[in-house]
Amino acid sequence: MLSFVVAVLAGTAGVLSLLGRQSTALVGVSISVTTVPAAGWVAVGTMLDEWDQVRGSLLQLVINLGGIVTAATGTLLVRDAANRRILRRRRRQTAAD
Repeated sequence: MLSFVVAVLAGTAGVLSLLGRQSTALVGVSISVTTVPAAGWVAVGTMLDEWDQVRGSLLQLVINLGGIVTAATGTLLVRDAANRRILRRRRRQTAAD
């Protein structure tokens, strides 16, 4: 559960840093924290024929990637809605002037 929370935060931070043209180093670390261990365990489990471990790690990887994508998409939707609201307000102010 905690890695899903980290994935959601990483997805949100990633989109915000890209939109704000800020450093993405910390975002890359956050995303790596949620994806690399699960992907690594998939590889290790495959090599050791531990298929229960592979299934569990794949599930965790899919959940984490889903959290990153969902949070990033949600962040973009919220930002787009806010931008539209700001533009409408500016248009009304310009029309009133």
